[in-house]
Amino acid sequence: LPGDWVGWAYLDEGGDLPLRLRLTAGPEGLAARFDELVARRYDLPVQHLAWDGATLRLERTRPGGGSIRLEGTLRGHAIRGRLDWLGHAADFELLRSPHLLARIPPERWEGIPGTYRLGPGRSLVLTSRFWGELLVTDLATGRHGTLFPLDTDLFFLGAALYAPAPAAARLRFHRDEEGEVTAVEWQEGEGEPITGERIPFVEEEVSFESDGVRLAGTLLRPAGSAPLPAAAVLGGSDWTEREGTRRDASILASFGMATLIYDKRGFGESGGEAVVSFHQTARDAAAAAAWLAGRPDVLPGQVGLTGRSRSGWTAPLAASLAPQAAFLVLFVPPAVSPAAQETTRRLHLLADRGFSPDQRELAAEMLAAAWRFAATGEGWQEYAELRRRAASAGLPEEEVLEPAAADDPEWQWTRLNMAYDPLPVLEDLRTPLLALFGERDRNVVVAENLPRMRAALERGGHPDFELRVVPGADHGLRMVLEDGDVPPHRRVGFGPAGWPDVAAWLAARLDLWGSPADAP
Repeated sequence: LPGDWVGWAYLDEGGDLPLRLRLTAGPEGLAARFDELVARRYDLPVQHLAWDGATLRLERTRPGGGSIRLEGTLRGHAIRGRLDWLGHAADFELLRSPHLLARIPPERWEGIPGTYRLGPGRSLVLTSRFWGELLVTDLATGRHGTLFPLDTDLFFLGAALYAPAPAAARLRFHRDEEGEVTAVEWQEGEGEPITGERIPFVEEEVSFESDGVRLAGTLLRPAGSAPLPAAAVLGGSDWTEREGTRRDASILASFGMATLIYDKRGFGESGGEAVVSFHQTARDAAAAAAWLAGRPDVLPGQVGLTGRSRSGWTAPLAASLAPQAAFLVLFVPPAVSPAAQETTRRLHLLADRGFSPDQRELAAEMLAAAWRFAATGEGWQEYAELRRRAASAGLPEEEVLEPAAADDPEWQWTRLNMAYDPLPVLEDLRTPLLALFGERDRNVVVAENLPRMRAALERGGHPDFELRVVPGADHGLRMVLEDGDVPPHRRVGFGPAGWPDVAAWLAARLDLWGSPADAP
């Protein structure tokens, strides 16, 4: 047993968390030290430990109260069992690490996150979890994994998302005389190391006006004085403030673009009302594109928009309102109404959680009645009765049911947007378009949306569009190469996918890094 063990726990009531345990053999027998990673507490004593040659039992009592109890069985290089984490039960798996991990405070790694360019066609994006551990994403492959520390600037990468074995690659970060991280050396297996320079970004706090309202944002761009192509970056249903679109913006900036992220109307530092129609959201995005086009550090005629998920409805509308829009990149864009898309998403959620066909049929009837009430203001009694039956049948309140009161303010957004038809805008669209769909998307299903989008664009005679399906990708365009009974921490891939397609498509139309051949 001695060594470092790394793994993950899945709480019965939902949620999950990382685990890390060090076992040592000494004169008095087996001993253990525990890391509470999410609390950034390390090398903590385990007061009670028992090992009978097959089953490990341990307990750590916190000084302030509460305890962590673990019981698992060793099979091969894994320990699996049950965990009680401060009163929350969970299944867990711990995997043996091939190396002892350095216990280094995550603050020592704060200068590492960023984008590193290994050469044409290859970029690495480094980000950090909220508890400090580092994640690396290979934009060329969608591979995504945790970096396990061997030293302050030396890490190894396992073969899956949070699995330390088998070790697949080593990363060594290089610093200048001031201690700033400037490059990474990537070595896969026994192959030759590849050195990639860090792409330095410049950030500028900015604001622009739309329909008399000031919207606040941040402009990201690679360091340097040369004018660049630019994009206003729109997000999905969880996008309210600019941080919700930073990842997409950072990746686009690594291609050699200026990118604008901003707080939506009514959120963060932006003014206005938060609940508005798709048309107002699109006018705001068109104003963002116009603001970019007016900057001297942006190349004339090379301004566009990107949109993800929900913005698949608003970004095409914004492009139709922005004569300066030179390109449009959409990630998992719906081509059906929000009502149809939400019904599909919620029914798939119920199916995935094991709800019966009768329960799903009841949910479909209830949602149809909800959308009719929102659109017409009529049929409240029908909806209320179906909702009562759905709640009695155990359908999830927060995730599937609409509001229980006719005057609930949550109905306002539904009334404004749920019946929106994207096809007329797509038929009139002329902006060069790339749209990426996820093969395994359970929200924006390829078979329901891609043919409708293609047909609308062809009816309108669109001159330049490409619709692509990313194999193995889900709604987040995360590459899922292993699933089924494989828990997420041991899935291969599970990183953002499709970016090589985006880079190549943009490079054929824009001046990225001086020439298309230089595009990452």
